[in-house]
Amino acid sequence: MIEFRNVNFSYGDKQILKDVSFFVPDGESRVIMGHSGSGKSTILRLILGLIGPDSGDILIDDQNICRMKVKDLREIRKRIGMVFQDGALFDSLTVGENIGYYLLEYARFGLPEIERRVAEMLGFVGLDDEIMDHLPDELSGGMQRRVAIGRALISTDPKIMLYDEPTTGLDPSMTSNITSLINRLVEVKHVTSIVVTHQIADAFELANKFIVIDHGQLIFDGSIAQLRNCEDERVVDFLRPFRESVANVKKIDFI
Repeated sequence: MIEFRNVNFSYGDKQILKDVSFFVPDGESRVIMGHSGSGKSTILRLILGLIGPDSGDILIDDQNICRMKVKDLREIRKRIGMVFQDGALFDSLTVGENIGYYLLEYARFGLPEIERRVAEMLGFVGLDDEIMDHLPDELSGGMQRRVAIGRALISTDPKIMLYDEPTTGLDPSMTSNITSLINRLVEVKHVTSIVVTHQIADAFELANKFIVIDHGQLIFDGSIAQLRNCEDERVVDFLRPFRESVANVKKIDFI
C-alpha cells in the first residue's frame, strides 16, 4: 500500500530525512515514533505529495507519486485522509459544516441527505448530533479530533488515514477514546493507518508494528517483540523514559 525507497529530503542545507525505506501493507497500522524534530511529520507530508523528496521513490498502491502529473496526484490524495495535531477545523464553521464541507462543495446531494450523512458520521466517531450547530471552540480537544476524523472519512472514504500526534494534549479519557476510534477504523473499515507520535504508551495501543526515526534516519522497523529486544543505543535511549515510568507502576510487562 505505502512504500518508501531510499528517500532523502532536505529543507535548504538541512537534511531532514536520510535514506529512509519502509513498507506498510494494505490494512495494517504502523506507528512512527521519534523525538521532536526527527522528521516524523515530514514523512506524512511526503505521503500526501505536499512536498517531494530530493531522491528516492514513494509508492502508493504500486504507483510512484514522485513522477506523477498533478492531476494524477490529486486522484491519489482522494484515497488519503489526514488528521492534524490541532484538528485544523474551520473556526467560523459549525461542526456540521466542517464535517459536511466536502459534500457541500463537491457532492451532488441535497441538504437533507448531507445532514443525514453528517449525523451518521458523528455517530460513527462517537459524538451526539446535538453538537452539529456548535462551533469548534465550544468543544474539547478530544471532540475536535473526532470531528476532524469524521471530516476526513466523509470527504473521500479514504483507504489510508494519516494522523499527526492525534493524542497530544489530551487527558487519559479522551486519549483512550481517540485510540479506540483509530483502531476501529482499521478493524471495521480496513483502513491502512499511519500514526506519528512521540507518546510511547499511546503507540502501543495503536499498532504492533513500529518505526523509530532519529535525526532523519530510520533506526528501527519491526514488531513490539523486536522493539523490546533492540540493542541499538538510539532506540534504547528513546524508550528509556517510558521504561523507567512503567517500571515504577509495574503494569506493563511487554517492553
